[in-house]
Amino acid sequence: MANKYSGLERRKFKRVKANFIVIYKISYPLQTRMMIGDTEVHAVMSNLSENGMALLTNYNIPFATSLAMKFILINENAISDTERIKQIEVNGEVRYSMWSERGECRLGICFTDISEADRRTIANFVRMQVGPGTAA
Repeated sequence: MANKYSGLERRKFKRVKANFIVIYKISYPLQTRMMIGDTEVHAVMSNLSENGMALLTNYNIPFATSLAMKFILINENAISDTERIKQIEVNGEVRYSMWSERGECRLGICFTDISEADRRTIANFVRMQVGPGTAA
């Protein structure tokens, strides 16, 4: 990406690097679902926050497209066994879509429907990645 953003951080929630496989399906609009098909698609998560994520995929998904996503969050530092390995299911909306130099499309996703338990699990993961004593 030749033009890197150099302004102030506007995100409300801290994002951390993450490398998990995400399975997503287009919910709407119908035109985009027809373009990709009515199947589940695999992508790679590149970062995560309790409010959203970035995905690397082979498809240029348009702005405002709604996605149903699921992934396994592995948090080796979690105290509780239930948070160490947890399947997360969330709905989100594409906020941006851009091609990278490596030929992958990077999608910025904002969560639109996530359970409070899954949000807490993600928030704990982010906090543990950032480090003790650091506000996430």
